[in-house]
Amino acid sequence: MVCWLEFIHSVYPHRAAVHVVFPNHAAYCVLDLTSQVFIPGTSELVPGVPSARLSSRAALNRVIPGYVAGMCYTARNMKIQIITLFPEVVEPYLHASMLWKAQDKGIVSYSCINLRQFGLGPRRQVDDTPYGGGDGMLLKPEPLVTAIEAAKAQSPQALVILPTPRGELYRQSDAKQLAAAGQDLVIVCPRYEGYDERITNWIDKQYCIGNYVLTGGELPAMVIVDSVVRLLPGVLGGEMSAHIESFQDDDQSIEFPQYTRPENFHGLKVPEVLLTGNHG
Repeated sequence: MVCWLEFIHSVYPHRAAVHVVFPNHAAYCVLDLTSQVFIPGTSELVPGVPSARLSSRAALNRVIPGYVAGMCYTARNMKIQIITLFPEVVEPYLHASMLWKAQDKGIVSYSCINLRQFGLGPRRQVDDTPYGGGDGMLLKPEPLVTAIEAAKAQSPQALVILPTPRGELYRQSDAKQLAAAGQDLVIVCPRYEGYDERITNWIDKQYCIGNYVLTGGELPAMVIVDSVVRLLPGVLGGEMSAHIESFQDDDQSIEFPQYTRPENFHGLKVPEVLLTGNHG
């Protein structure tokens, strides 16, 4: 994918917010100019840009001569692979609303890896009873690790994530970090009673989305995907859409109440201050 850096939007020390024009859309991205240009959400580096403290568009032209004419570079999208026994649960959500929009714009691509394909024997077995007894079945290590390795073969630098009660609580700050890093993701969806603990040697990050129990890891996987993808440049409609929402400082902030038409609904009126134009 080829895109053009069109113009400076605003500038900070060592960082510049620029308007990036892709073949079929435009987006605002943050460029880290400490040593090279880094575009969060594309994981691509543009070599040849020296360290600089830029204070204006003219300053950037001194660093990159001919910048105004357009600087071309090759970018790639974020690749997200989900390992699951039930792709039919995940795929409809990935192909709807904002997640579909992100893929349609080339910002992200999704694929589901069916764990059953890596099952053992003629029945493609993926689970077995736990050592020490107890109810339920555990996902076997062989199919899971083989599936992870297959995903990593497609994306060697991908971060492998496991939704699990043992993980750290997933917060908005985690979503922002994952989105800013722009690193490809592989998300493993546990099922049944859980998984053989030895697979955690192939896991980079473990997250818990809350203190409750679900049937499988598909819903947590979609929570992580949704929360990350919507933060990638160009996905949401407004430039500041992701900056004025609830939980931007994790548990410290909740977005203010909002209203739309009609002005009077069953005797419930929109606050007067929102009707006067004085919204401070």
